[in-house]
Amino acid sequence: MKLSCAFLALAVVALAAASPVPKKTLDKDTLMKQKMVYKLLFRVSQDELLPDLHERGTKWVLEEHKDVFTKPEIVDDFLVWYKEASEPHYLARGEPFSLFYTKHREYAIKLFKLFFFAKDFDTFMDVAVWARYHVNEGVFMYAFHTALLHREDAKDLMLPPLYEVNPHFYLTSDVMVKAFYAKMYGKDYTNEKPYIIEANYTGYPEPWDAEQVLSYFLEDVGMNTYNGFVALQYPSYMNETYYGVKFERRGEFYWYYLKQLYARYFLERLSHSFPDVKMVDYWKKVKVGYTPFITYPNGHEAPMRPKGIEPKDLDTNTVKQIFNYEKRIRDAIDFGAFVSDKHEYVVVDDHNGLELVGDAVFGTGDNHVSKRYYPSLFRSLMMLFGHITDPMHEFEVPPSVLEHAQTFMRDPLFFSIVKRVLHIFDQYTETLKPYTKDELIAPGVKIESVDVDKLNTFFDHFYVDMKNALPYREKEEIHMTFVRARQWRLNHKPFSYRVQVSSDKDMDAVVRVFIGPKYDYLHNEMHLDDMRKYMFEIDRFPYHLKAGKTVVERNSRDSEFFGGDSPSYMDLYGRIEKSLKGEENFVYEDNTHQCGFPERMMLPKGTKSGLPLTFYVIVSPYHK
Repeated sequence: MKLSCAFLALAVVALAAASPVPKKTLDKDTLMKQKMVYKLLFRVSQDELLPDLHERGTKWVLEEHKDVFTKPEIVDDFLVWYKEASEPHYLARGEPFSLFYTKHREYAIKLFKLFFFAKDFDTFMDVAVWARYHVNEGVFMYAFHTALLHREDAKDLMLPPLYEVNPHFYLTSDVMVKAFYAKMYGKDYTNEKPYIIEANYTGYPEPWDAEQVLSYFLEDVGMNTYNGFVALQYPSYMNETYYGVKFERRGEFYWYYLKQLYARYFLERLSHSFPDVKMVDYWKKVKVGYTPFITYPNGHEAPMRPKGIEPKDLDTNTVKQIFNYEKRIRDAIDFGAFVSDKHEYVVVDDHNGLELVGDAVFGTGDNHVSKRYYPSLFRSLMMLFGHITDPMHEFEVPPSVLEHAQTFMRDPLFFSIVKRVLHIFDQYTETLKPYTKDELIAPGVKIESVDVDKLNTFFDHFYVDMKNALPYREKEEIHMTFVRARQWRLNHKPFSYRVQVSSDKDMDAVVRVFIGPKYDYLHNEMHLDDMRKYMFEIDRFPYHLKAGKTVVERNSRDSEFFGGDSPSYMDLYGRIEKSLKGEENFVYEDNTHQCGFPERMMLPKGTKSGLPLTFYVIVSPYHK
């Protein structure tokens, strides 16, 4: 799809919250639902901590309630998997779960179906309470979170921050141990003066190689929460035919999501004068090693990867097979058509091309292309390099950080995988006809100037409540435990920019704003054609231009692309309790905190002398 654009204005700047979201007060019925959700997600691994839930979950029998689902057949289908998964060393409670593993994924999808097709919210809660005490914890939390985001009767519910539901995925093992000892030895602390644990990144205070200097970006809790939330909000297996949920251009969305993530990472590398990463190779040794230093709740450590290890055949796929998955997609791009499930050709055109390539690369459930002939290349690559130290699962090595959406960015190799995926999309976009001058210019509209405030970045403290990481003998202990992890995180001062636009008539327009590099890592000025690959979109908004000159002024916190920091789990729960007692009104602000790109990570870290960036503005006619 092509856009008519005004003259593209570039302004060079030296780098030395989200917009308001809909708010409404929750009624008592919704508050009770909200409280129930929070209780279900607290200490999932402790069966008897909450007696009322435990009794309800052990008395309810799934087999006796097939009639409470809009698709009753899903119960028997799930039970087959449940009985198999309950076996030791498969996916019993306590075992690490990964959505990238085929059997784990199928099991989680079948539980999600029970949640999604429950006839009403009360039934949904009945099934959820049962599953909390009978199903693997990771499977339960994934399916439950996803159902909450996609059930119509749960749309007014706020989810607690993912990094406080399961902090093991977001903080290193030493922080977990210190939190445990702090509680065990009864440190003297209160809510006003909690016990603070300093949480560092794996690359600090001493990085073991240059790549680890960027661990403050790769391991940022907000960035990894965002990735985890995207996976929950856009599950690749959901389709309109079976679930009745329509995702507009989901394959294209995945491409844009990774493209923006990669562009932002490139800018962070530039702030340290690091070159671009190299894409992974099926046949060469991996030069980037990584030790995550995170531990699963059952005590198993996420595996490390030494330098110089080669990709090997998996127990599910060979290297050659995964290579062929990619070759089929590239051949389809060159041929101009993909193969469908009905063994028919789906012709690629300018309108559907990105969507079709995205379906093939990410294996979405939209049935545009054959899932058998084009299995998810992205998932296959993540498994190939994620389980590289135990490809045949001979030694029961748990999933690596590359095999979880909420942790895959912690590993620097992730962006080498992303670069390979994006290269496939580049192959497609290079087949498109170049824009003509008439397509690029909006007649009568011109950007006269762009003025940007001084940009400043800094690090400040961020706190993570550790309550969900700690065991309790009885629930009264929960309210007497005040342990928090404190971490330095990148941030920036709010800034404004002003775009002066002249127009020969009144018109509705769309303004898009990007930041990108000006120089490469060797300080050579970049050509516009190279620069465009690393443009990070920071804002997009409609604007009514008046005839004559107009100054469009915008603040960085106005952008709807970004989300601020989430309120803590216990703060939200406390507000719910007070609201139920009539002491305050609970104002709902949706889940923008987690589903938006972290607002504090909008800008790359600056340098003492100033990091040169390009500020790029496009004004286009608004088409409804």
